This record gives sequence, structure tokens and C-alpha cells, in this order.
Amino acid sequence: MNKLKLYLIIGLHIFTVGTFAQNPKLHYDIKWHEKQTFFAPDTEKSNKYLLYFEGAIYNHYINHLPVFSKNIPIPQDNKKVQLINKKYLILTQKDISKVYDADKITETIQVKNSVVHSRKQNFLQFSFVPIRKNPTTGQYEKLVSFDVKLVDTAKKRVLKNAANSYKNTSVLSSGKWVKIKVDKSGVYKLTHENLKEMGINNLSNVRIFGNGGKILPFYNSEPKPDDLIENDILIKDDAVYFYATGVVQWEYFKDEDYFKQNINLYSNYAYYFVTDDYNSGNDNKIRTENEPSAAANKNVNTFNALAYHEKESINLIGSGRLWVGESLDFPSEYDFNFDIPNLVQGSTVTLRTSLVARSPIQSSFNISFEGGNFSTILPAVDYGYISKYASQKVDKFATAAISPNNIKVKISYNKSTSSSEAWIDYVTVNARRKLIYTGEQLDFRDTSN
Repeated sequence: MNKLKLYLIIGLHIFTVGTFAQNPKLHYDIKWHEKQTFFAPDTEKSNKYLLYFEGAIYNHYINHLPVFSKNIPIPQDNKKVQLINKKYLILTQKDISKVYDADKITETIQVKNSVVHSRKQNFLQFSFVPIRKNPTTGQYEKLVSFDVKLVDTAKKRVLKNAANSYKNTSVLSSGKWVKIKVDKSGVYKLTHENLKEMGINNLSNVRIFGNGGKILPFYNSEPKPDDLIENDILIKDDAVYFYATGVVQWEYFKDEDYFKQNINLYSNYAYYFVTDDYNSGNDNKIRTENEPSAAANKNVNTFNALAYHEKESINLIGSGRLWVGESLDFPSEYDFNFDIPNLVQGSTVTLRTSLVARSPIQSSFNISFEGGNFSTILPAVDYGYISKYASQKVDKFATAAISPNNIKVKISYNKSTSSSEAWIDYVTVNARRKLIYTGEQLDFRDTSN
């Protein structure tokens, strides 16, 4: 078996260029080879391996899985790559044995797109890890060939163009503004009394600006507004109503039919700015939509109920973006109670956990909810100075709902040595709930319709 000595590769852009010309698709074959022995930079000892194919690159600050990356010249920057006609081969147990970060292989291939520029030419750079864990069979599979199709991203193009036409001054540069904060998404009400306490007296000219609490994009190349955006409002019964976006957004993964929370790591609140002496010239009133005249052809009486627990309180290495919550030392187990009224009994409840462990030998967790009992094993880590500090593993478990109004989850850690430590990163619940109004704001969605 060949030896491969690898070092840290950070922010590497490989300008391997394909061209579309008049052909709307490009075909790629991935030439896989035997896994390669991995050597850390300061040692000649190794018991780990890297999956490898011709042209693979690695970013060891993220993980040790091989990345496929290409650049395609594009006339405009409103494109993204879609993988089609994908062909896989199974990775055998021998192929995957002792592979570094095999536990970080996901069920779907996630393509990252970014626009880069070189010599006055736009290039669409796309990259991904060409390995998946088949969600049906549970087997690891490697991608061996695929076609690339360019699709428009019209919405992002509008935002990007808006961001590129930078404003000379911020809307906050003149006038009187009052800053308010919210901690979660929903409709908020500012009464006339609230506004007067803020020093805002002209109810008819109230304007609210803010971009919500969504975390800024990880990559600078991704579109983002360069100033505050005006929000539509409703003035009714001597009060102002507006919809505010909090610091938690839910992302839907269609291939898995699953929602996962994305939390703003840097703020617990979203901020909005209120004024009555700034005229943007925009019609900021919420508009009334006409009721459809056609008869309804679908009845929706259940919806996707979502809940999570994620306590961002401990950064294990004092650096990076991974923050964890509860420490499973003393006590070595935690109970979580998710209040979800009107659960559809017998429907599928899916639980996703992200757990972290630091142990010189492999250790395990037990997870129980809704009468189902599950376990997961996390690999050992080397306590060396440059070694990975802890293992992280994301798992998904499913069982049938038996409770009418809440889901109780118990997570316990089985310490394999006295020095073993573990933490809970997050717990996410996806369930089905009856569409019954319970007197509070009800935010619902239904992926089955």
C-alpha cells in the first residue's frame, strides 16, 4: 500500500477548469485508488488511513475526508452546480476500516458553490466530499461518475447585485432611531404607548429596519446586504405589527426529509431599528392577498413539528466554531422534555443527536425516547498535543410516537475509562403534529403536501 504524507491544506483553490461551451452538461469520472496511510506532520507513526482518489484535496481543519473540487468558467455569477446521473460503488468494510473521520460521512453529498475571479474571468468553483452513507442500506458508497448541470440562482443574484452596489451612507446616518431586540421569530406588536415611550409619535410614518438574526455567511463571497433592509408593517388598532426573524433558522434537507436548526453563534438576539422621521420612499405596508377562487384540492390537518436543544456554552479548545453544552461526567446522563402538543400518535418521530467524546479507547452513549432504545459508539482519540481533541458523531434515530403531548429523551454516557469525558452538542426532534390552534402564534409547514 502506498504511503502518503499529508500536511494542512487551508483555503486551497485548484484551478482545474472545465468548459460548458454550448453543452449544458459536463461529465466527470473519479478515479479511486487504495486508501493511503496517514502520517501526522511530526511523526512517522500512523494507524489511520485516508480515502484517496486522483486529484483529491484535504482541509484538515474541517476533517480528513477527500474533497473533489473543480472550476467552471461562467459568463455570469448567478449560477450553481447540480449533480445529476450519479453512479456509486459500495465501500467494503476493508475499504472503510480505520479511515480517518469516517464517522463524519453524511447521508447526502453536499455541494459548496462559490464564485471566484481570475484574469477578469468569472469561475464557479464547486467542491464536495464524494462519499455518502446510503440512508436506506446504511452502507458507505463512493461516487465514481456524475454529470454537472448549471442552474440559475436568480434570488441570490439579486441579493448579490444589491450588495455590490454599495450605499454611500447607512439609513442610520440621520434621523432618530430606536433599537429593539427579539430572541425568536414571530409577529411582534408595538402599541402606541410603546412607541410614545420610545419618543416616536407619528404612528402613520413608522418604519422598521433590520436584517434579522440569521448568522452571516461563512464565506465572504456569499451575498449579503451592506445596509439595513426595510421591513413591511401593518398599522391597525393604534398599533404596529411586524414579523421579526430570530437567531434560529430551520434548514430543510429534502433528501432526508428532515429539518435541522441553524443557530447564530455570535448573538442571542436579533436587532431592529424603529423611526418615524425617515422617508425611504418605499411602500412599507403589508399588502392584502386575494383569496384563491379555485376550490381547494388538498386538505392539510397535520404538519411537521420541530424542536431542539442546543446549549452553546463550552468551547473545548478555546478556538473554532464548535460549542457544546452539557458535560456528561457527573451526572453521566441528562433528560430532555420537548413539549409538542397534539402529536400524531403512531407517526414517525425522528431524533438527531450530535455527541462529543474524549476517551483513549472507544466509548458509547445510550439514547432512549418514545419507548425506543438506541446506542452509538464514538471512536477513541489520541491524547497527543496535535491530535484531534475529541470525537464528534451525528446520528439519526426513529421510532413511533406514543405520547400525546411531549417527547422525553434520555441520553447517558458509558465511560470507558476514568479519564473519559463527553458532551452534548445538540438534540433535534422532527415529529408530526395535528394542525390545531392552541391560542398562541402557530408557525407550521407540511412537507408532505
